[in-house]
Amino acid sequence: MFVQVFHGRLADPVRWVAQVARWREEIHPWTTGFLGFTSGVTTDDYMVTVARFESEALARVDSDLPEQGGLVHRVVQGVHRGDHLPRLPGR
Repeated sequence: MFVQVFHGRLADPVRWVAQVARWREEIHPWTTGFLGFTSGVTTDDYMVTVARFESEALARVDSDLPEQGGLVHRVVQGVHRGDHLPRLPGR
């Protein structure tokens, strides 16, 4: 198993929840080796997410999906107030 952890302060926690729902609907069907994720937001708007994959190689496949990049861009632009987005080693 391989995990990616990302965290940071959210500018808009409600929008974060909407983006997670959108990811589940639009991107999840295209993933390979994705096992699931756990995500939470504290009362002071700090988000922690742990995504689980079968392997690092399959996590890279998912990370390279164009749809995934679009989602990350939307999160950074409108939701995320930190710089702890997931990055695979060597990137």
